[in-house]
Amino acid sequence: MIRPSPRAAPALLALAAACALAGAAGAQAPTVAIADLENHTGDAALDSAGAGVASVLISKFARVEAVQVVERARLQELLGEMELAQAGVVDPATAAEAGRLLGADYMVLGSLFSVKLPAIAVSLRVVEVESGAIVAAEEVTGTVGDGGEEFFVLIDDLSYLILEGLQVRLASRDRIEFGQVEVRQLETVNVYGQALRAIDRSEADAAQDLLARAMALEPGFTLAEETLAQLAAEVAGRRTAYAHRAIEEVHGCWDQVQAAIQPLADDPRATVESLAAQGLQARLHLIRGEFDDYFRVEERRIELTLELLAGVDLDEEHPDHDMQKAWRETVQATGFKEQASRTFRDPAFYPWQIRGQIAEVMAILGRADEALASTLDTYQHRGPRRSHHDDPLHPARFAEQWGLWDTVVLLEQQELRKRELAGDEEGAHELLEDLDEALEEVRRQRERQRHCQEVWARLASESVSEELLGDEEQCLDAIKEQPGGTLAGYQAFLRRAEASYYDDVAGHRDYRALASGWTKRADSLLGDAWYVERRLQHLLTYQELVPPRDEEEQERYRERVESFIEGGYRR
Repeated sequence: MIRPSPRAAPALLALAAACALAGAAGAQAPTVAIADLENHTGDAALDSAGAGVASVLISKFARVEAVQVVERARLQELLGEMELAQAGVVDPATAAEAGRLLGADYMVLGSLFSVKLPAIAVSLRVVEVESGAIVAAEEVTGTVGDGGEEFFVLIDDLSYLILEGLQVRLASRDRIEFGQVEVRQLETVNVYGQALRAIDRSEADAAQDLLARAMALEPGFTLAEETLAQLAAEVAGRRTAYAHRAIEEVHGCWDQVQAAIQPLADDPRATVESLAAQGLQARLHLIRGEFDDYFRVEERRIELTLELLAGVDLDEEHPDHDMQKAWRETVQATGFKEQASRTFRDPAFYPWQIRGQIAEVMAILGRADEALASTLDTYQHRGPRRSHHDDPLHPARFAEQWGLWDTVVLLEQQELRKRELAGDEEGAHELLEDLDEALEEVRRQRERQRHCQEVWARLASESVSEELLGDEEQCLDAIKEQPGGTLAGYQAFLRRAEASYYDDVAGHRDYRALASGWTKRADSLLGDAWYVERRLQHLLTYQELVPPRDEEEQERYRERVESFIEGGYRR
């Protein structure tokens, strides 16, 4: 078990007081930069572990609205200019200088060292940029075992100590997400750190191999998956001239929209104009893949919408009509009407509709538990609606859509008990028939899952064959009924393809059909205008994995990329 140091809380009092005074004065949230941890374990094989630890800490603190965190890439670029990145040593004085150049309020420095194996420790120092003083020094020691199985329980404890010192209070949902253990083995984080160092050196191929190795060590390491996806998009953009122009065109649209809506989106008043701008801003975050910002803006839009609707008689007034008008006028004001109208369609207006979209995004991201919890809460607390016909989606129907049949059974069993207690025999009988169908679907689903698990295992241990291609395609069809696993399955297929697993069958029509099928599944899940750049990445990746057979097909590939920026992704 991890045993936090008893010195933890007192050491952070000065920093906590400073943050409290800043908050009282209405100042912005403090900006923190986290440097790669130094390796003081005496084991040179762990020299890259500190980069992995810092990246995980950054990803955790990036989820907290009360703290702004500097991207690791920005910090590494600056340290490189200061000729400190290769040395791997940053003292409080140079940290303060780096922090000033980054616009940070605090720099976090740290070390990883052995106490007496299997114990390992992490120490962190928080440097106030303005004064250069160390305002907090924390150390946490934990027993990690031979494989480092509990290493990141130690990191979680340290992260919470820092949050407590900063007097940052998390909502229950944020606390669950912030507290998730990203990775269990120290070996995995060290390999991930090696990949980050390779990215720092612009060695994309080596970084991709190391990221694939980290994910093979721990398939649930989502941070490595996200880094690999981002790196793949960057590599594809550099490799393909068509893609580069397409991305530039899409980004130009985004920048133009952002500049046009920013003043309205920042307006703290609850007006239809500010809500329209915030709706556009949320969609912009969504298509960029900035999910945390998307959730944040939509939650704010819900608050302002409730404020706007307070006291409105919805039977007499229809404020959504004004919202739709404001939305169209805002889109037109961006000056990029055709592309913007294709990408930013009319938004949801009522809070229960917005929450329904939030739940759908969570489900797409594989966060099924959060999506269900949000759907259930929305169903129980519907909020303002124009009529009783405007009802949120029932949680059981939401679970059906996403193939969560165990949850469907549970919810329908609860509903059956309610109807039986209420004496509704006819309703109970109808629901009992639905329940029987759901139980049968659970049985079929578990059979498909067992079959597909066997196929995934074979894909990891056997050489590719026509038979195995056919089995994978069957599992691809099964994923349609469980869309929550589509992105994970697609990413696994890409890892195999990029590792040359399919090279021996690259010209086989079944492989081409499989690659096309995975791409279409991912695109259909993302839907109309969501994740535009990721859909472009899917298109480019497919064209790379399935080379054109002749000049005619090569021309078709080029035309598809060229037409993307004109809205071709919606056809």
